[in-house]
Amino acid sequence: MLGRHRTTPSDAPPASRRRARHRADGRGWFSTRRRTTKIAATVAAAAIALSSLTILSPATIAEATTPGTPGVAQPGTPVYTEDFSNQSAAGGAISILNYTGSAAAANMKYTADPQYTPAGNQCNGWILGPSTPLPASDSGCTNNQPVGWQQIQQLARELGAAQGQTAAQAATNQALSEYTNNSSGTIAAGTEFKTASSNAIPAVAGHYYAVSAYFAQANCFAAHAKETFSLIINGVPTALSSGLDPCGTYTGAVDQITKLQSAAIQIPVGTTASLGLSLYNATASGSGNDVAFDLPQIVDVTPQIDKSFSPALIAPGQTSTVTLTVTNTADLMAKNDWSITDALPAGLAIAPTPAVGGTCGQVTGAAYVTTAVAGTGTFTATGGDLAAGQTSCTITFNVTAAAEGTYTNGPGNIVSNLNPPANAVLVVRAPRITLTKALGAPREAATDQFTVALKTGGASGSAVASGTTIGTGAAVTAGSGTTGAYVATVGTAYTLTEAASGTTSLANYASTITCTDSFGLQSGLPNGAAYNPASPPSITPVAGANIACVITNTAQPIMSWNKVVDKGAGTVVNPGDTVKYTISVTNAGSVANPSFSAFDDLTNVVNNATFNAGSIVVSPAGTGTATYDATSKHLTWTGPVAANATVSVSYTVTVNAGAFGQLKNAFIDKSVVNPIGASLQWRKVDATAAKNVLAGASWTLTAQPSGTPITVTDCVAASAASCTGADTDPAGGQFLVRGLTPGGYQLVETKAPVGFVLNSTPIAVTVSATTQTTVLPDVVNQQQTVPVIPLTGGLGTDYLVITGGGLLAVMAGLGLWQFLRRRRLA
Repeated sequence: MLGRHRTTPSDAPPASRRRARHRADGRGWFSTRRRTTKIAATVAAAAIALSSLTILSPATIAEATTPGTPGVAQPGTPVYTEDFSNQSAAGGAISILNYTGSAAAANMKYTADPQYTPAGNQCNGWILGPSTPLPASDSGCTNNQPVGWQQIQQLARELGAAQGQTAAQAATNQALSEYTNNSSGTIAAGTEFKTASSNAIPAVAGHYYAVSAYFAQANCFAAHAKETFSLIINGVPTALSSGLDPCGTYTGAVDQITKLQSAAIQIPVGTTASLGLSLYNATASGSGNDVAFDLPQIVDVTPQIDKSFSPALIAPGQTSTVTLTVTNTADLMAKNDWSITDALPAGLAIAPTPAVGGTCGQVTGAAYVTTAVAGTGTFTATGGDLAAGQTSCTITFNVTAAAEGTYTNGPGNIVSNLNPPANAVLVVRAPRITLTKALGAPREAATDQFTVALKTGGASGSAVASGTTIGTGAAVTAGSGTTGAYVATVGTAYTLTEAASGTTSLANYASTITCTDSFGLQSGLPNGAAYNPASPPSITPVAGANIACVITNTAQPIMSWNKVVDKGAGTVVNPGDTVKYTISVTNAGSVANPSFSAFDDLTNVVNNATFNAGSIVVSPAGTGTATYDATSKHLTWTGPVAANATVSVSYTVTVNAGAFGQLKNAFIDKSVVNPIGASLQWRKVDATAAKNVLAGASWTLTAQPSGTPITVTDCVAASAASCTGADTDPAGGQFLVRGLTPGGYQLVETKAPVGFVLNSTPIAVTVSATTQTTVLPDVVNQQQTVPVIPLTGGLGTDYLVITGGGLLAVMAGLGLWQFLRRRRLA
């Protein structure tokens, strides 16, 4: 106190306008929420402005540490909290000696040294709120009025605001006064607050505890309070921290509010302890030293253990790393000499290479020692420390399991003076692969079956599991056509193969493959991908994957096609002939082809023939659509082909007059060729200059080198229609043979006209492929000479003499006539 001679520094504002400041020295790690049921403040008290209060570290709600946030500091666990609100001071201040705490304060009674009770007349030891009337019985409180008591009331309000209370809550907040306001200006150092019972607050052996309280001091330009926080263990006080100063280095007039807290202390392992606390002020001056405080707490600040496996899923014999994370409480005080023993669940053991590591170690005290013997089921760490300000540290080691199973390592496996972890689960499971055959449509043949297999070493490697289908139609008998769930090895590639069985031709099926992992562990699995049995995919499973693959085969239409000509392929056709073509499409499969389209290329047909419009006939009638396009010279048919059915399309063309060469019709990969018959023309004439045509000859025309001779007899008729033999020219002595295949021939006369000499010399001729009619030079026959008449028999010489004489007389007459005519003309 400043007593009667209390002064204000020249730079300080009037008391009514001084603003409190909340120092950031304390850490908000184990306060509890103040009660909200305090008596409402008076209108005058409520009018005091709390908006001027500077709160740098609002209190947080105290919660027990819980596992699940490794590396994130949590508030400690209050085991004792006194908020001085279990009794209302709205009607009058309450002596600390007459106050009883709530259940959160273990229903505690309190004591203090006399000078820090109302009996000391220092205005100490009063529980009050912002609207509590001045206790007239305490001369220390009546001194320096009205400023003194109002200042203490304001400190109570500011302490509520510093704890995060609303303005309305802070207006009813209650605190304990330690104003040291005696007229003598002195006060003996002493205990200002102490729990009366030493066995009401049980402690956990091996845990760490600390003490804290909110302090507000006015007049920091004068003497500062110097607080010592002690934890009473089984009745014996142990000082945790001394010299705690609410003002810190501040020496001004603005009220200072801060949360003071002590260091932590470990309750010895193996002991049974009860706790209490005491607050001691070592400042003996009453000049300044003007304090109120609130919310003293004893807090369990034991660090938290968290445990994890990485990876959390392994195959038998693989290794997982255990991580033990030791996380400090939010006070970040030093926590030394903790220990952890982890008794692993049965079947789980320290790996052959334990690889103990992490960031935990020794700071002070006992040596830090870890023990992890390969093949054993226990890990230990002793002498572990968290330094002041350190949030967390880790311990790591490797474990393994030979058998599949779910291994749970939790609080029941841990022996430690720290807060235990939640359950950590390690799943040990080998991967599994199942390959199954399915059919998307009925089989092509009832006897078609399929064998699926998992192989190592590629598609031609060894089968480790296989299955062959049974069934007909689209059915696969349950239990057939599957490998079953094969227990695979992590890191080994398995090829998913399919082979034909029975009468199957895999070429008649389209296949897809889909793989799923029920645990979602395997990535990159095919989903509806095309499956090629000649190049099957492989899978390298990861630990724990449960992969199911299905190869689905769908029977396809088995399509074939053909092209025929009514004359027969290779048969000679002639100008004027009508030629009928038929194309056919056959589906020999067990499923329909819903839409098949193909065209018949007539390019090398209609260059020598004319397409007959209206000649197209589709069978079965009405199946699809057939059209001829004169521009592209394509006849196109599009339509469905039912299973085990044939669709045919026929049409006709007429060979053009003058056509030569061939008709070549191309349909997909089928072609039909018909040579166009050529014509050979010649005449039989005499040897005179007039080249008189001679009728009546006969011939043979033979294709070389070994064709069948064609007999050509001269046709003498009124018209070509009347010619029935090879010669189609009705004029005698003129020959026209049609329907010849272009190439070499031999023409031989077999009968000469009457009175002419037979010319049996073979004539080599070439029937041209580039023109319809090949014309030969005229074939000349010599007239026969007069035959020699025998001298005996017959008419005798008289006939010849008479005939010769007659001829001579005629010739003489003709000569005379010619002579007379010339003379007349002359």
